[in-house]
Amino acid sequence: RLKANAFNRPPPLLPWLLEALPGNDWTVLDEEGWFRKAYEDPKDNYIWYPAPCLADACLEQMCEVKHIHPESSHVFLCPAIMTVKWRKQLAKQSDSMFLVKQRA
Repeated sequence: RLKANAFNRPPPLLPWLLEALPGNDWTVLDEEGWFRKAYEDPKDNYIWYPAPCLADACLEQMCEVKHIHPESSHVFLCPAIMTVKWRKQLAKQSDSMFLVKQRA
C-alpha cells in the first residue's frame, strides 16, 4: 500500500484529473522527472503523484521547483497515508488543498 501511488489505485484518477484541470498542457512527472524535467521549463504545469512512502521527498522537490519557477503550476496528488510526514508542508505551499474520497 505504501508503494502504490494515486494512479496505481482504483478508480483511475489520471483521466478524470486531466479533464478537470484547465488547459491541456499538464506534464505528469515520474520519480526521475522530479529531479530533471520539473526544473527545465519555468512556465510549465506539473502533476506530481508520489507513493506515500516517497511523498515527503517529492514535496521537497516540488517546493524547490516552485521557489525557482514561481510562474509554474503544480498539482500534488497522493494517497492519504503517512500524511503526518508531509501534509503541513503541503498546506504551507498550497493555494488550495482538497481531499478526494475513494469509493468503496
